[in-house]
Amino acid sequence: YMEEYDENELIIQNVQKGGVIRLAHLDGQTGNLDLKVVSRNLYMEGDYSWYELECINADGEKFGIDVDGDDELTVSVVIDKPKASDLKFSSSLDNIDENESGSVKYKGKQYYYADSGDAIFYKYCDDKRKERLYYYDFKCGNSYILSAEKWKNSNGTSSMEYFVSQIIKPSTITVYST
Repeated sequence: YMEEYDENELIIQNVQKGGVIRLAHLDGQTGNLDLKVVSRNLYMEGDYSWYELECINADGEKFGIDVDGDDELTVSVVIDKPKASDLKFSSSLDNIDENESGSVKYKGKQYYYADSGDAIFYKYCDDKRKERLYYYDFKCGNSYILSAEKWKNSNGTSSMEYFVSQIIKPSTITVYST
């Protein structure tokens, strides 16, 4: 369940499309990063949900921010999109999933299996625009997550996407408007 809080509060959980936020101390960025939210999307897995803010900076560069308020607030920002050929998995994703154990190496960092599951993605939080995906999350310490997502396409095929996200402290986020 999501913790109760005032919906007018300037916190990341309240940010919707059109909101403006600032991130400090993000890898690969000098200084602060000011972002405008262009859409808010929802992920559901059973009763559990988290969401993604699609943002752009002043140059029109895109940034994805995942906000997960399960046990405690976890906010992560996509900082890299690896190609499959650059990832070294300890075994197949199916094996890793089945054994709930395994790892993947990318750019010299080792990420260990954390979680996997079946989720539904709602573009713009709209239940008419839903897609199924299966995700595999690997963690490197408490700072980075490498996600592999298998999307089911409408034509019956599936496609894989890979993301590296940096976990950021909520204290490094400034919300200017929700």
